[in-house]
Amino acid sequence: MKVTTTSTSTATLAVPYTCRCAFCGATIQGEEKITIEGHAFADGYVTQSQGEMMKLSASLQASANVPFELEYAEKRLEHYRQIVSSGKLKALLETGKKRREDYFQVDPDSPLGKYLLYGPNKTQLQAGNDKTRMTAYPYNWKVFDRKTAVKCPACGKTQPWCESMDGEGAGTKAFFLGCGVCILGLVPFMAGLTLPKELRLLALIPLALWVASSVLIYKALRKKQLARLAALPWNADDLPRFDEDFLAAQKARWQQTKDMGMMP
Repeated sequence: MKVTTTSTSTATLAVPYTCRCAFCGATIQGEEKITIEGHAFADGYVTQSQGEMMKLSASLQASANVPFELEYAEKRLEHYRQIVSSGKLKALLETGKKRREDYFQVDPDSPLGKYLLYGPNKTQLQAGNDKTRMTAYPYNWKVFDRKTAVKCPACGKTQPWCESMDGEGAGTKAFFLGCGVCILGLVPFMAGLTLPKELRLLALIPLALWVASSVLIYKALRKKQLARLAALPWNADDLPRFDEDFLAAQKARWQQTKDMGMMP
């Protein structure tokens, strides 16, 4: 059995941003938290001193990954801004159709693409996640939930760009409502209804009702969801903008550390 020792360093970088409330125009200050990982590996077991060296190496690796993670966050937000400003988001809300060409894509030959695909010292999980991040859903900036959704401190309303654009919620509701229709269709059989041999295929009616009702319910719920979202005030200028001075300071600090030869 092969033994591998792994040391992991994880840091969170809070990038400040400013946006404007889509409803009342008030200024909103927020932070985008970026998690950066660094790893160091060694074959077999290690001594305490070796472990300390691995911790340092993992920390340096995490520092070396900072500019790539910042670049990814910047490009992801800028792509979403373009999706909103170009009317592509509006097209989704009007038609319900996703376009493959709208998806966020990282050029595999760019430094960022090479970092995601071939970056050094990654765990199998991190490597898989980074490969997945090469392509991202285009109609949102990131996934928000009730706890992370941004609300205006002035009017208290949740910002449109925190809304979910997929139909997962509608699909879940349609599934369970379809189950209810199926159960209603089974009631006669549960009450003891017996079909003649030549009509036994009618026993599949509850299943057909489940499938058909689920599809129809999903379409109705999805249409209602998209109509609600389309009615929200969408403006690319309202979207978050990262603090340029903060980004410049972070990049300058990273370059200085690199010039000092402290990067792996």
